[in-house]
Amino acid sequence: MKNSCLSIILLIVTSTAFADNASINVFVFLKGSPLSSIELIIDDQLMATTDTNGMATFELPAGNKDLILKSANEKLYSHELKLRSGELIQLLIDFKVKGDVYPMVDTERSIDQSIAVNES
Repeated sequence: MKNSCLSIILLIVTSTAFADNASINVFVFLKGSPLSSIELIIDDQLMATTDTNGMATFELPAGNKDLILKSANEKLYSHELKLRSGELIQLLIDFKVKGDVYPMVDTERSIDQSIAVNES
């Protein structure tokens, strides 16, 4: 009985701790084709690198963060993230020309079900 109660308490604490983070899925493209090996950096820390499908996933605590995309140590783009606890964000970034500092960006959020499209 004592072990069962302890297990339940640990499960609740663990679930609560993970619920505080926001999950971020990032997809990076050049003219619609996936870009691999793009580094995703927040606060000078490498969070993830895009795979062959142009996708990377990571988690962060709630708050405002600047996401920087880099390739071969060259900054490609910076995007402000406003993260809420427990939400899922999908960020689709499509560079229309190589070296474009203003790509098309779609942001989808799970909490308010909004979709924001930024075309520069």
